[in-house]
Amino acid sequence: MLADVAIALDGTHEPISVPTIQLGIGSSLDSNVGSVTAGWSWGDRQSEGLFPGSSVSRVLVDVNHAFSHRYTDVSLTYGWFDNHLVSLAFDAGVSTSVAVDFSAGPTARFTVGFHGVDLRLDATGYLAPDPRVNATAQLVLDLTEISGRI
Repeated sequence: MLADVAIALDGTHEPISVPTIQLGIGSSLDSNVGSVTAGWSWGDRQSEGLFPGSSVSRVLVDVNHAFSHRYTDVSLTYGWFDNHLVSLAFDAGVSTSVAVDFSAGPTARFTVGFHGVDLRLDATGYLAPDPRVNATAQLVLDLTEISGRI
């Protein structure tokens, strides 16, 4: 009987591999920003059970445009995403600014939300030729999660 309870609480698991698309708008240290993110996620989806949801690894390409300063950042990240209770994600990688200076450096991103409506916090350190730090906070719509694919 306890085994049946454990099976019912665990639910059923299936492997998933899906494209990921996100749209965001927010503010950075020096401008209002908008972003489009695309990538691929793979991992495990639990249906039914006590805490249904997905745990996946992902690779993302993010294009982040600053409206008032007319610069665009492009980042490539690898990370982890889980949406069993709430949506939580952490991604890290490299970002480059395709403005006048073409600077590059490490970037990290933390995301928390619920049912595909998320708050994403980014921090990037540009190393050369003009060392600087940029941080953004964005409201992000995770279209993959909203559609129920993840």
